Amino acid sequence: MKSLRELFFRYFLTLIAILVLAVSVLFYFQYKTLFQFFVGESIDSAKSIAINLEATVLFESLEDFQDLTRNLNFYTMEVVKGDRVFARNGFYNYSFFKDINENYYYKNGKISIRTPILSQGSTIGTLYVTYEDKKLKKLIYDQCISLSIFGIVFFVLLLLLRRHLIVAILKPISTLSNSFKEIIVKNDLSIRIQDDQKIRETKILVESFNSLLLFLEVNAQKLDSLNKNLENKVREKTISLEDALTNLKEAQSSIVAQEKLASLGGLTAGIAHEIKNPLNLIIGSSTLIKDILVPDLSKKLEKGKSEEVDYESMMKKFTDVSELITINGRRIDSIIKSMLLLARSGDASFVQADLGEHIERALDLAYHSFKARQNFVNVNIDKEIPRGFTLMCLPQDIERAFINILDNIFFALNVKHNGKGTTASLKISLREVDNDYVIRLEDNGIGMSEETLQKVFEPFYTTKDPGQGTGLGMSIVNDIVTAHKGKLNVTSTLDVGTTIEIHFKKVSE
Repeated sequence: MKSLRELFFRYFLTLIAILVLAVSVLFYFQYKTLFQFFVGESIDSAKSIAINLEATVLFESLEDFQDLTRNLNFYTMEVVKGDRVFARNGFYNYSFFKDINENYYYKNGKISIRTPILSQGSTIGTLYVTYEDKKLKKLIYDQCISLSIFGIVFFVLLLLLRRHLIVAILKPISTLSNSFKEIIVKNDLSIRIQDDQKIRETKILVESFNSLLLFLEVNAQKLDSLNKNLENKVREKTISLEDALTNLKEAQSSIVAQEKLASLGGLTAGIAHEIKNPLNLIIGSSTLIKDILVPDLSKKLEKGKSEEVDYESMMKKFTDVSELITINGRRIDSIIKSMLLLARSGDASFVQADLGEHIERALDLAYHSFKARQNFVNVNIDKEIPRGFTLMCLPQDIERAFINILDNIFFALNVKHNGKGTTASLKISLREVDNDYVIRLEDNGIGMSEETLQKVFEPFYTTKDPGQGTGLGMSIVNDIVTAHKGKLNVTSTLDVGTTIEIHFKKVSE
């Protein structure tokens, strides 16, 4: 950004350039005018001499030629009669006109003129006369002096005008600028500028500036008073908001805990069914050992004294029953561990876990919980869940997220296909794509409208009937995925189905 002083200097240089250009143009046209005047005067002088030489040429009197030309001011003169030079004074000149159609030419500071010598209307000879341009130079010199004097006077006037403008305009503005800086440095709005301006515009500017300072000072005082009151009010509101935030966090924690309990409660029937079957097998196996295998073994041992006992067959039966008890015991242990993992508090730490194992476990729990309900529809599950995809995560939160997702999927499948004679299907896959683990779940349930899809992650938003959901399921899923620095994408078409895709980074950041 340029200062006013720089702008004045630029405009000053521009005016000087215009002045030089104007003087140059004026000198050019003046020179042309003076040159034409010089040419015209030389031609008239030559014609006058030609008239006086009429008798001299007729009688070919060299003496008369010398008398006539003795006092004339010229450089050279020749009189040509026919093809010969009748008389001359100086060097030969007429030969230069052989290739020139004009009656004059200017060269090397001299002008040569050709004019006919007439007698009674007939040409009796030709006069060639050359003049030096001393007179022209004198005129040009005088003109240069005049233009130079004019230019110097104009330049001096410009300098005086520039100085006057700087004093009259720049000085008051500089004073204003310095006052601004002083106010900013001292942070003092009580400073005023001395009103001693001689130019009306700058005087108005100073008065306006002082009025503005007064206005700002008054308003600053009012603002300071308001700020003090505002600080007290903000302090009170802050305390109130902190209390409200604390209550909100407590309520939120309570709601999340209730949602966790609701989720666990929804799994209870399925878990009871899952535990009941292995327990029945364990009880049946122990009964088989107690009531059949042990008595049978005792009888054979008593007979063994007289008969050969097939110990190998007996041991195989005991081994098979023991293995059945072990398998179902481990099944019960796995289910209990999953329930404990889901019920664990939120103070767990991140660990390396097999993502596929926890997805499989969540699917198992959610599906058996779904099957335990009345009027459930069979779901054709196409799963591709490989092992070995380790992720730094909170395992209980990962399982909880997928249980919430699967619970919504099975609900949507049941609403659409139960009693309709159609096939409910779910595709779930875990793949490694570039630097991500991608979990994709596709169902052909009832789908979602555009409005529902936009609100699917909003807390407490639900399309289920009262008592069937809190509206926190997908909100919690989104929070869990975000906490693991993942991405959750949901696409859905009403009455067609829903696709959920979750991306987790392989390497923890």
